[in-house]
Amino acid sequence: MRSGATAYHSHNDAHACCAGKGGDKARTAAAATAARREQEDAADFLQFLLDNAHEELLQLGRAHAAQLDAADAAGAAAGRGAHARGAGQVQGRGRVKGEHGG
Repeated sequence: MRSGATAYHSHNDAHACCAGKGGDKARTAAAATAARREQEDAADFLQFLLDNAHEELLQLGRAHAAQLDAADAAGAAAGRGAHARGAGQVQGRGRVKGEHGG
């Protein structure tokens, strides 16, 4: 090869002479895509956790309401009348007294 002549090569990010010419944009775009994916994964995971926590709370509310209903039935069968509930206690089917017209 003559002095001052350059060897032919395809321009890509693998060559030191090409580094910084277009590779920075590609790396920046790849990093932004990865960050978006991580953000979406985090949002999906958070949604999963919240959905499961909500479902668990609903199940606990239904179980508690069933216990209160059973106590009412036992009290009525024993002739003591209905189980007295104060304001804000759970009514049948998980509703709270005083909410939503209950």
